[in-house]
Amino acid sequence: MLGVATFNGAWDSPSAAAEIPVAQVSTPVLPGSGQVYEVWRCDTPATSGQRQRVRFRGTADMLFGCIA
Repeated sequence: MLGVATFNGAWDSPSAAAEIPVAQVSTPVLPGSGQVYEVWRCDTPATSGQRQRVRFRGTADMLFGCIA
């Protein structure tokens, strides 16, 4: 997994929280949708890192990052 974007709530995965960047998007979703997540996945090993406020995770071909 490269990262997660949340649109209506917090990501509940404390075991992966240290390595997986989570982007909390402040965009309204349709009423009654509950918690909406967009999960970025990859089929190759990924590495995580942080530079100042930017958390990221990527492979040779893809990169997911967010500013917190």
